Amino acid sequence: MNVGRVMEFAQAVMDAEAKYQVQMRLQKLDERLQQVVNQPQGGQQQTDAMNGLVDLKKSLDSMMSELTPAQWDFLIERGVAHMFGPKLGKEIESRFSSSGVTPAVVKNYVGEMAGQRTKVLETLKTVLNSLGELNFKAQVLQPGQAEIGFTIPRELFENSLGGLAGEFKTIDKVMSIFSEAVTGKRGTARVGVISCSDPLLLIPTTVAVAVAVGKTVTWLLDVYERTQKIRKLKSESREVGISDGVLKEYQALIEKTIDEAIEKRIAELLPKARKPREEELSNGLAWAMRAILARIERGMTVEVRFLPPAVAEETAEGEQAEVGADGTLFQELAEVQQGLLFPVKVEGEPILKLPQAEPTKVGAEKGERKPRKPRKKKENGQGVAASPSAPAAQNGGGDPSTGEGAAQ
Repeated sequence: MNVGRVMEFAQAVMDAEAKYQVQMRLQKLDERLQQVVNQPQGGQQQTDAMNGLVDLKKSLDSMMSELTPAQWDFLIERGVAHMFGPKLGKEIESRFSSSGVTPAVVKNYVGEMAGQRTKVLETLKTVLNSLGELNFKAQVLQPGQAEIGFTIPRELFENSLGGLAGEFKTIDKVMSIFSEAVTGKRGTARVGVISCSDPLLLIPTTVAVAVAVGKTVTWLLDVYERTQKIRKLKSESREVGISDGVLKEYQALIEKTIDEAIEKRIAELLPKARKPREEELSNGLAWAMRAILARIERGMTVEVRFLPPAVAEETAEGEQAEVGADGTLFQELAEVQQGLLFPVKVEGEPILKLPQAEPTKVGAEKGERKPRKPRKKKENGQGVAASPSAPAAQNGGGDPSTGEGAAQ
């Protein structure tokens, strides 16, 4: 993770904190609990404390919806996520409802969490200020921009430079295929940002392509969850001595689930009107989806970053329609962003093998080469050119192996 990325995440947390005032509500709850401790029989004090807990839980829920999965991963990796999400409210509430816990014990826990959160927020503020003084800047998108990010686990390329280059090449092909499916044009993916330690590749793209890729990944995550349930049934069946024939049926069901899901998603992506390259593009999308799912099983994650366009106060009628269409796409992208929740740990061996580096061409198997068309004989105006067995002309520069070049 590079400095700009750290600053981006730290700023996002600070912005969400300022918006929903979690720390202020937590400290206020601490004060109200102190009043309950001082006056344990006071009904109003207990009511105020419970209302304070309700307000805190609402602000924690709002903060969770504000931050993206990638930003939550940042907090998880720092070991502080439990202070910023709904889990904190649930922990406090469980202490409220526990018959063996006194108000003083609840108050001590709330005060402890408030103190820890204060330190974390002060650290994030210091990081932003200190790096800013050294002229580092957060990775900020411009209004109307979108990016797709791929985090590649080192196990996937085994710390091999050639392997990493191969992963970059695969991502380029995936983005190119999706770009053609959405826009009708293929293009080379542009590099926005590369960071490590597990390489993160951020690729600027159109919002429409970002929506298509993001929706496909969330679709594949759902497929993966379903296959995991089938695998669990298969494992349980093996433990109780179910025959190998039945176990093979489970495997066939897993493969069928993946195939049918990919076919359905391709049908949604491609327009119904038949195009000259539709079959080849369909094969390419199937390859791309298998390439993504196989890598998700091995720990790859995908994220989307975007910044909605600024809303113009007055625009022409046509411009208003365009902004409205963009607004709908960005709303879809926001929903996709929150749905990119990846399994913390992949269970068992991967279901899919990593597909070959190139999508299969229509009408050609791997290694198959199209036959070359025979060359046509040329005429020079005075007869047919020399045959392959004839000697080359002295001054004609002809090639005896092809028969090209006329005798003078």
